[in-house]
Amino acid sequence: MKKTLAILFCFCASALLFAQEPSQNDALPYEEVEQAAPDAQAPAVSVEPPPPAPAAAGETEPRTITFTLPQWLPRVSLSAGGGALFNVHWNDARLREQFRDYTGMDFQPPHGVMGPTEATQDAMRQGLFDTRELATGWGLFGFFDATFVTASAAVIFNRVRHTVAIPYMPNIAPDLLGEEEHSFNFTQLNLAIFLRYPFEIAQGWTIFPLLGIDGQIALADFDDNMRRDFQYIANMGYDMPTVGEFWNSLWIRFGVGVDRQITESLFVRGEALYGFKLPSRYERRMRDFWQEELRGMSNGFHIRLALGYTFRRF
Repeated sequence: MKKTLAILFCFCASALLFAQEPSQNDALPYEEVEQAAPDAQAPAVSVEPPPPAPAAAGETEPRTITFTLPQWLPRVSLSAGGGALFNVHWNDARLREQFRDYTGMDFQPPHGVMGPTEATQDAMRQGLFDTRELATGWGLFGFFDATFVTASAAVIFNRVRHTVAIPYMPNIAPDLLGEEEHSFNFTQLNLAIFLRYPFEIAQGWTIFPLLGIDGQIALADFDDNMRRDFQYIANMGYDMPTVGEFWNSLWIRFGVGVDRQITESLFVRGEALYGFKLPSRYERRMRDFWQEELRGMSNGFHIRLALGYTFRRF
C-alpha cells in the first residue's frame, strides 16, 4: 500500500511540473510578432517612380518655352505728373521775287509811274509781305508715361511780336515805308505724344531721348488788329482765314530729358525739346507766295520742368 501511494505521488508531481513549463508550440506566436514588428533603427528606403513610357509613333513630346528678358532692358513702369513749361519760337518768311517787284508801270513812258506789278499787288492785297515773328510764353502741362511712351497736354500763354517789312516803293512817302510791328497775346492747347528710351546713367539718375509730334490748337480768337486786317482782305474778295486755319498746326519735336529720383516713387523731370512747325491750312494755301515752302514755318524750343510719381512697376 505504501509503495502504491509513493508511485501516485511521483506521478502527480511530474504532471504539475510539466503544466508550468511553456511548450515549444506556445512560443511560436510571440516569435512571429517580434519578427513582424518594424525596426526603428532601420534606414528609410526611397522608391523612384518608373520612367515615363516613350511616346508612341507620330506623337510629339510636350515642350516648355521660357522667355528671359535681357538685363539691359529698362524696367517697365507707369508714371504721371505735371509742371511748367517755357516756350519760344520764331520764323523769318520772305516772298518770292515776283511778289515783291515794284518796277511795274501804271502808264506808258514817258509819263509812267513806277509801282508794284500785278502779282505784287495781288500779294499786297492779301497782306503778304516779308515778315518776322517771335513768340515767347509759358504754360502748365501734365504728362503720363509708360516707360517707352509719354503723352502730355499743355495750355500755353504766348506773347507774339509780328513785324512786317514794307520795301521801298517809288512815289510813296518815306514815312509809310520801313517796318511795321504789332504785338498780341495768343493762347493755345498742345497735345503731344513722344517715344522715349530711358537709360540709367547713375544711381537715381535716368536720361532719355525724345521724338514725337505735338498738335497746336487755338484757344483764343484774333485780336482786334488782326481781325481788322483780315476783314479788309475779305472786303477785297479774298477768303479770310478762321482762327483754326491760321493757328492750328502740327509740330515735329525731338530732344532729351532727365529724371532725378527723390524717393523710390517720387522724381523730378527736366526736358529740352526743339521743334519745327508743319504748315497750317492757311499757310498751305499761301505756300506759292514764299521763297521756300518751309522757311516761313515757325521753329523753336520748349523747356519743361515737372514733378512726377511712379505708381506701378512691373
